[in-house]
Amino acid sequence: MKPSRTLIPLVLTLLLAACGGTGTTPPPPTPPAPITPPTDSAPVISSFTASPTNVITGDFVTLSWDVTNAETIRLTPDPGQGDLSAQTGVTVTPTATTTYTLEAISSSGLNDTAAVTVTVDGGQLPGSTLPY
Repeated sequence: MKPSRTLIPLVLTLLLAACGGTGTTPPPPTPPAPITPPTDSAPVISSFTASPTNVITGDFVTLSWDVTNAETIRLTPDPGQGDLSAQTGVTVTPTATTTYTLEAISSSGLNDTAAVTVTVDGGQLPGSTLPY
């Protein structure tokens, strides 16, 4: 006795269903999403200056900067003036020779840094042995 032509496909379908198969080829896996680079521009510190750069203890120094594309601006050591992102400078009174570092940070975390050093003479007029 020959098997029926309709019986063979039915048996194969039942076997595939019992094994969890459907009898068709599964679709290929979905490729991972591409990595998207940051859409904002890197911040740029065009200038960072101290005026004056040589002082005696107690003198005021103006730190000035020109920054573009920054969401956050940090100054180290921190002068305690809060958020500096809306400012273009601060006044400090260093008590010792200090290197100030300015960091500009974009919304995606890109950054730029610049540094300036202010030299503090221990309290005497330049070229003098007399106290200020």
